[in-house]
Amino acid sequence: NLPNDYDRQQTLMVDPWMSTPTTLNTTETGMDVDFDSAGNTYVLGGGGTSILDQTNFYEVAKYDPSGVLQWTFSGIIGSISWSTFSASNGNTNYPGNIYVDKSSQKVYVSKGHDGTATTVVRLNALGVYDNFITATNGAFQEAWGLKYNCVNNTLLALGGGPSSNINMAIIDPSTGTIDTANITHLTGGHQDIACGVFD
Repeated sequence: NLPNDYDRQQTLMVDPWMSTPTTLNTTETGMDVDFDSAGNTYVLGGGGTSILDQTNFYEVAKYDPSGVLQWTFSGIIGSISWSTFSASNGNTNYPGNIYVDKSSQKVYVSKGHDGTATTVVRLNALGVYDNFITATNGAFQEAWGLKYNCVNNTLLALGGGPSSNINMAIIDPSTGTIDTANITHLTGGHQDIACGVFD
């Protein structure tokens, strides 16, 4: 519904430049979107044609406020043998999530699933890996959501694992250390928390 005082004689612009992404490999599908304080938009997407596709990774694209592509991160960091694809526990290719630091324009990218232990990496404002990767905990294998806590300057990774009741990790963005927890107090795995919010 539009506001009561909306002048219906005026042109309504919903998305000033929205278009189908063309740099997110084969599927051109957006899975998550975020923004920074300069008005740039970031899209996580692409990925495989199935969860077993080992050649098409989830990528991140940055667009300026006019919709001009600035860069695309391929989803692969060869120097640390990291990618958005999990080569362990079933060879699966699930999307994780992104969080953009609003002032620095750094982008945190989570691996959706890794049968050994999921991780989060960070890209600088130019889309280049900046040597930040989180510590691991074998019980925390899935990171479906990323949120920022401005009170204590930490990130929250939401997810879980198939055999553990761990369903979240607090990430220190300075050191990469993680503190895992079970916030549902339920037993067993597959809790798969995908989204949350801080007030």
